[in-house]
Amino acid sequence: MKIKPSLRIRPVYRMINTSEIIEAIQLIKLDIEELEKELSGKYPSIVMDAIEDTLNRYTYDLGYLERRLSRLQKNNTSGN
Repeated sequence: MKIKPSLRIRPVYRMINTSEIIEAIQLIKLDIEELEKELSGKYPSIVMDAIEDTLNRYTYDLGYLERRLSRLQKNNTSGN
């Protein structure tokens, strides 16, 4: 079953304001760094799969939030 990209976005991301988006981006980037370090660990394959899945999800979320922030900032500058 193929899920539409718009349905993959966490609903909370649609409700947060600009400062919260910036904070979420910073936190996701930190988590991505930590997960990338964990990829070099000696874990069972099921754990490595979970780390990779989480890393892929965070990368997707980060892209969405960065695009949303860019749109919000563009709308704020064009509205002034």
